[in-house]
Amino acid sequence: MQSCRIQKTRVVIQQGDIALMLVDGLVSPDTTDVWMQRGVAAAIARSCNVSIREEIDDPRPIPIGEVVVTSAGKLPARH
Repeated sequence: MQSCRIQKTRVVIQQGDIALMLVDGLVSPDTTDVWMQRGVAAAIARSCNVSIREEIDDPRPIPIGEVVVTSAGKLPARH
């Protein structure tokens, strides 16, 4: 595990199953359409047991560099 501080925020980098992490939030890359069908995004979508895709407001695509915040469904993370 590695960690660093960015201003008043402590960032921790861990290796393991992202769906089991007890954290405030998960960060996952995806396409601008945010379909969560590949890689880490797909693993999160499968594990949360709800369709967090439905929480994403249209219109799509999301501009490159923008952030989409959703609940974590049934995952132990908050976001």
